[in-house]
Amino acid sequence: MYPWREFDLIAGTSTGGLLAIMLGRLRMSIDECEAAYAQLATDIFTPRRHRANFLGQSVDFLKANGKFDEQPLEKNLKNNIKDAGLDEEEFLHDMRADSPKVSFGDLADVKIWEAGRATSAASTFFDPITIGQNGERFADGAIHYNNPIRLVLQESYALWPTGERLLISIGTGSAPGKAIDSSLLNLVNQLVHIATETEKTAREFLLDHEDMVKADRLFRFNVYHGLGDIGLDESKEIEQISARTRTYLRDPEVTRKAIACVSAMRELRGASLSL
Repeated sequence: MYPWREFDLIAGTSTGGLLAIMLGRLRMSIDECEAAYAQLATDIFTPRRHRANFLGQSVDFLKANGKFDEQPLEKNLKNNIKDAGLDEEEFLHDMRADSPKVSFGDLADVKIWEAGRATSAASTFFDPITIGQNGERFADGAIHYNNPIRLVLQESYALWPTGERLLISIGTGSAPGKAIDSSLLNLVNQLVHIATETEKTAREFLLDHEDMVKADRLFRFNVYHGLGDIGLDESKEIEQISARTRTYLRDPEVTRKAIACVSAMRELRGASLSL
């Protein structure tokens, strides 16, 4: 399945932002995206400081320095861009005829890899980055918009003022229990807050848009149990995450909701929806 063919708008923050770029701008299939992200996680999550270097890690945090070196991330992003048949310095703005018309404002000259770095820029993982015509600095986007669903709905109305909406929100699991070294309590609390705030935003949005839920126009999927003990930077645990996600999808209620979601998509898209 190629999500870019089925969805008008794909968005996310941090990991979700990287997946949105892969599935949307780079037009990867689901299988291609899974393989690309697995490789990306292996490549990029190499600690900048040794775990025993508590003083160095503390200095990095106080200076808002990322825990990981951003160079492998940038290299991986550029490799994925080239694998998609594009120049590694290709702009995020897609000029192809079958790409939707959008407004980038001061970020019109941002490159694909820069967007990937910007959405990943958080003091707990990667350094901030300055991009765009006016030198806009991106850092800690996941703190303010870890669940960007409200922004997605707003953007959809800005792009398409009329017409029916169908929103699908996919969570990242429950709050991480050991995303980073336990000695850095401030960072642990920050990541737990991010994960908790994501679900809080989702619950509030669902309550605010009950009409969409009842009309099968708003769906939320989230592995709410089983991922909390897997760190965000544990690339070796990807298979474990996949296994727990498959278990979640086998839940009868989740299966029912997934079938309803596909039916709603087919209703809006027509029988052309390919899965």
